[in-house]
Amino acid sequence: GTIFAQGLVHVLAHRVFGPEVKFFALRNIPWLCRTVSLGRECEIVGPKSSIECAVINLTPQWVHDTIQPLFAVRWAGRSEPTIQVMEDFCPIVFNPANQIIHPATYWGLFRKWQPGENLKGESRPRAWLYRDMDELSGQILEALDEELQDIKTAFFGATGHASCLQVLRLRDRLLLQYGDQIEDKSTLARMVGTNQAYSMARTPVIETDGGVAPNPTHRVVVDDIGWGLCVLVSIGERLGVATTVMKMMIEWHQRMMGKEFLVNEKLCGRDCAELVLLEKEDPLELVATVPPPMRYSRRRHQRSPGSTVEANTTL
Repeated sequence: GTIFAQGLVHVLAHRVFGPEVKFFALRNIPWLCRTVSLGRECEIVGPKSSIECAVINLTPQWVHDTIQPLFAVRWAGRSEPTIQVMEDFCPIVFNPANQIIHPATYWGLFRKWQPGENLKGESRPRAWLYRDMDELSGQILEALDEELQDIKTAFFGATGHASCLQVLRLRDRLLLQYGDQIEDKSTLARMVGTNQAYSMARTPVIETDGGVAPNPTHRVVVDDIGWGLCVLVSIGERLGVATTVMKMMIEWHQRMMGKEFLVNEKLCGRDCAELVLLEKEDPLELVATVPPPMRYSRRRHQRSPGSTVEANTTL
């Protein structure tokens, strides 16, 4: 299973382990924690009273008995969070969480950075990833959330999967999960920047020559571009939904990463082969659930001129 699920992770599990795989995916992390004494003690911050998960070949009772106790925090006579099993993976795929928060945040911190440059002095980004998010980053985040909601709405219209209705706008989700931990609710940037649950996350950087550069291999980059925004864009392309800001974020990040996902605004770059995207031949239902065992076969994908890669669809 995965503690924090994103993108088409259920499809990946199905392809790697086969149709009999027993798999769980948490929609949100149960809490955050910070180290007090390495290997001995931590402090839990940002606890949630309940979270959701999606499963393949597992029952809600198994989740309650086996997974829920692993993340339980006992305080004030209660054991939290409880874990509710969702009907499919749509709320995970369309989750307004890391896959839009991290690209907007990281772009905001390093948007003036140029390849080979070290940021020093006043140009050096803040030490804390979320604290004091600026309003421009907040506006980009708003735009990403708007595009995500447009994709979700179009998918719901095309398939009727009612689980899409569980996907709230980012602002509403933050208020629901962290309302009493957010100091300033005036704008989305201020909500992220004053959320106590987010306050201890440090900005991932590479220290170089007295300055810093962005870290292209950190999870806030790798996970949320390749396994977040690229997946959403692939779904948006199938549904005819514009994803202008998502593509802008992918293009900026891929230059920093030395990757090629988008080429001429199409997901046909050489590095798409390492991702799990919604292909033109795939049914839309793949977004919500894994296919029957014989639904897919091995096929070849032409990713970029002169290069052909083999991709497994079901093993």
